Amino acid sequence: MGRTLVPRHLFLSWVLVVVLLVELPCNADEQLEERKEALRKFVHAYVRAEKEPSYENVLEEVKLIVGDDDNDEIFSDIEQVVQDAIEDTHVYADRLVMDMLKTVRDPDCMEGEFDASDGNFNAAEAAHVLHKCKLLVLRNVFDQDFLQAYKANITAFIQGLKNGNIAKTGTTTNKEHYFQHNLDHGRWEVLLPQSLAHPIVVQNARILRVLMKDMILGPRFNLHSFGTALADSGAHPQDWHTDSDYLFADGLYKTTGISQHELPAYAITMMVPLLHMTPEHGPTQFGMGSSNLAGLAEKREDILLRNEWLRQFINAQPEEDEEYDVRDHYEYMRTPLLSFGDVLLFDYMITHRGGRNVSPDLRAMLYLTYSRFWYKDKGFEDEDEEDREEQSDTEMKLYKKLTQTARFAIPDNFGTDEVEDWSQYGDGDRSLEAMGSFQEQTGNQANPRDSDEEL
Repeated sequence: MGRTLVPRHLFLSWVLVVVLLVELPCNADEQLEERKEALRKFVHAYVRAEKEPSYENVLEEVKLIVGDDDNDEIFSDIEQVVQDAIEDTHVYADRLVMDMLKTVRDPDCMEGEFDASDGNFNAAEAAHVLHKCKLLVLRNVFDQDFLQAYKANITAFIQGLKNGNIAKTGTTTNKEHYFQHNLDHGRWEVLLPQSLAHPIVVQNARILRVLMKDMILGPRFNLHSFGTALADSGAHPQDWHTDSDYLFADGLYKTTGISQHELPAYAITMMVPLLHMTPEHGPTQFGMGSSNLAGLAEKREDILLRNEWLRQFINAQPEEDEEYDVRDHYEYMRTPLLSFGDVLLFDYMITHRGGRNVSPDLRAMLYLTYSRFWYKDKGFEDEDEEDREEQSDTEMKLYKKLTQTARFAIPDNFGTDEVEDWSQYGDGDRSLEAMGSFQEQTGNQANPRDSDEEL
């Protein structure tokens, strides 16, 4: 069991403070219940701290630490307390549902946001919110004048795809056989060329300071994908989903006592609206606390609870792959309304969907997904000496490091040639929103995959 004197003494100190010196209610029965609850919390914490807890060893050590006075009613059910703690570690999901309820009752998670332009912006506090909520809203990240000029180049590329000046077929820098596809009715994912990955966007200092915190991605991460999510005017809401499969099996909790929610993040998506969002545009909806249920069981009904009363809160969450027309509103849903220049960061593990676009506009969101360096094989060659000299500037080194494994678009009629200015392929001064839809001339011809195949 890996016993050591130091942890035992630490637990003993905790017990002395919490169990023996707790402020006691006046009523004797209430006092007994308070002490029993403190003992229960201690035993559960002790079991979770052990690598391979067994009933016999935990019972022996708990008695060694807190004593075993037959005349003290607090110890009358200590064996049952230990047994429950052992079972709760790998079998019952009550504590995770309770953690989910903490999330949905936390103002930081349900309505919290940060102003990134504030001189007192604290990246550590922002990272803490992203870590516990799996979602973070940052206001005023990008200068609007810069973003407007940057958007014009993206607009020209999207228009060029629609009018046929840019091939809709092509590959990606990760050797995939297409760079755009139809997600569902009126919704498109379009990867962008690397020439559109502007350093001001890719390596924004305030964003990177949040992402590089150990509780988020740590100092070693890369840009994984770079593109746009488009919703035509009239597009239906998406089905609820996460952006990738879980790293481990659906039954992770039963076999290890750890849920997907308790694992560190491995990928974070940054969303940047390319217009001032209104409710009519169908902003993205998030099932807050949904990640607490990740990895508990393949089916909701298979999640085991000691207290069945908690199941109502599980059922209040949107279920992955639940179709858009099942329910319009969920009790634990958050729908951040972003303005031009704002940013939203979210963990791959949180369930979400794009809302219904009832506006006349094409709703365009720029997205950048950052991931831990090991998320996929890098397969890089060392830079030669000439490259090192060219990359001597610190910012260029950072840019190359971030983008070296990123997924970018390579339209067939451009190959790997970099185009800095896409304006000649667009429709002049026509705005991106005014396109209304991306669907008219694309169909599924640029999407040679089955519906459930990855890019």
